[in-house]
Amino acid sequence: MQSDYSDQTLFHYSLLSLYLIAPPTWISLNFLQAPYGKHNRPGWGPTMSPPLAWFLMESPTLWLTLLLFPFGQHFSNPKSILLMSPYLFHYFNRTIIYPLRLSTSSSKNKSRTFPVSIAFMAFVFNLLNAYLQARWVSHYKSDYENDKLFWMRFFVGLMIFGVGMWVNVWADKVLVGLRKQSNGGYMVPKGGLFDLVSCPNYFGEILEWLGWAVMNWSWVGFGFFLYTCANLMPRARASRRWYLEKFKDDYPKQRKARKLKLINKLKNREERALPELPEHIFIEILSKIPPKILRDTFMLIDHEKDQFDIKLTNFGPTTRMGYIRSSCNGLILISEPRARKSSVLCVKNMLIRSVLTLPSCPSGCKHWAEQCGAGLGFNPVTKEYKVVHIYSDGYGFEIFTIGSNKEWRKIPGPFEESYERPYDMEFKWEDPVIINGHVFHWFVDSDEYLISIDIRDEKLRKTKLPDLKMDIYDYEIVEIGGKLSFVNRASSSQMDVWVLTDFGKQVWSKKHSIIAESTKFLILGSSLASEEEQNGDELQKDKLPDFLNLFAVATLRNGEVMLMKERNSGHNDPIYLYDMKTGEMRKFKMRMKDGTRFIPHRSSLFSWTTEMDLSANFSNISL
Repeated sequence: MQSDYSDQTLFHYSLLSLYLIAPPTWISLNFLQAPYGKHNRPGWGPTMSPPLAWFLMESPTLWLTLLLFPFGQHFSNPKSILLMSPYLFHYFNRTIIYPLRLSTSSSKNKSRTFPVSIAFMAFVFNLLNAYLQARWVSHYKSDYENDKLFWMRFFVGLMIFGVGMWVNVWADKVLVGLRKQSNGGYMVPKGGLFDLVSCPNYFGEILEWLGWAVMNWSWVGFGFFLYTCANLMPRARASRRWYLEKFKDDYPKQRKARKLKLINKLKNREERALPELPEHIFIEILSKIPPKILRDTFMLIDHEKDQFDIKLTNFGPTTRMGYIRSSCNGLILISEPRARKSSVLCVKNMLIRSVLTLPSCPSGCKHWAEQCGAGLGFNPVTKEYKVVHIYSDGYGFEIFTIGSNKEWRKIPGPFEESYERPYDMEFKWEDPVIINGHVFHWFVDSDEYLISIDIRDEKLRKTKLPDLKMDIYDYEIVEIGGKLSFVNRASSSQMDVWVLTDFGKQVWSKKHSIIAESTKFLILGSSLASEEEQNGDELQKDKLPDFLNLFAVATLRNGEVMLMKERNSGHNDPIYLYDMKTGEMRKFKMRMKDGTRFIPHRSSLFSWTTEMDLSANFSNISL
């Protein structure tokens, strides 16, 4: 009897605690962002890997529930077992499946961490909640004998729970897939419920525990639902604000934080931001434009905190710039949105108001930037421009020759059988690295080779990589001085630069090694380091970034200077310039937003009225 009384007392105080912690949770999360995931930031003590954190903090919902359940008076009642099953099913996914899925994306960005303090708080809450739910269902619930009410509540609640869990699992899979696709970074999720709400994963989980409250039909179930709302609704609003601040015009402002609402049709705009062209490169381009050209273009440049927000109006036939895919001889290939869920490929001259819209691809690709690869090249033999597009290697590569026909041609993909592919089902083709305007190279999740095509003969081939026994996420490919370059992160203090000296024979040679101990570190725009800093090797080493977090994105000065970004847990990635002649590394003041790419571009002042002009006027191009 004393034991039963003690358990009842513990149960009642635990239930009271569940209700008491909901209001402060709601209030605190409206003013303070939980420091993990996209909001991760330093200052919260020791950290651990996200997959391990999720496993440990969610695990009490499984082991404590299974430990307590057999001690309840309703343990052998099939109804109690059936009622407990959805709860266990959800947390099996959250404790086991989700961390495993998360590990596939975390492996690309080993710098992403999870605060131990946050994991501990979640662990304590799950202890409390697992105790309440398990003891209520197995011991204190007293209406199992009322068949009609029990089954009505159970089936109605189960339908709500099932819909919510499907939404939650689907949204998590999409988000994890995007992080994997962007090397551990973040991208704007699109499609499905992501077109209606900012956080379908939170929305789905709220639905789940609403269904659980209906099935459970008790203050215990309702308390858990209430706490879930207090926890997830402020985080949904914070996520929406984060996406709006990070991606600005690329993020649909019509998306709601936590409730479904149809999106209004996109309004025609007279202005369109150019988020994909880095500001400092754009400023350099504008500085070289003749005054006569600038006279016809209206610009608005806002300077705030060392960042530019540049918009153009009255650009010409269209003001919607879209997503820049590649640059060739002063021309730019762009995916330009034409409908809410589709884009078309266009060739543009940004300075002379010339636009050529390509016909739709036979593959039916919507040309979303994250879903296909496309590049613009120039055949120096036939004097023809070609666009190469790949959506699925099973369908094949599509090639459009500008000026010679009005149709796309298809050539077979590089893999005859599906088992030959080095990548999994979630792999998406990206835009290629283009060398000398006519040799295209694609990364295909392989540590052995790239897929390449020379548009002069349109033959696909495998370009073997240096045999370094590396991970597929430890290297990038960029252009250096008109040759393909392979940049390998050998360790936290060394990066090796290899150059493909002979494409036909596939001969690689190591051009340079970036070694932390011999690298001079400066901050671009600041005065040289003090004498104490220059002589202090230990202080110098502390300032250098971890080379495992550096990603090569482009080269300048004919390959002499390498531009790199550092993956961190903040909203923007720091940019570094490394001079391979002097061995100096400089930290750039401007930061690089997730999703931004650096595309080498030289402006051109020629225009065209027909497709044939693109070939006829090639000699007028500024190279």
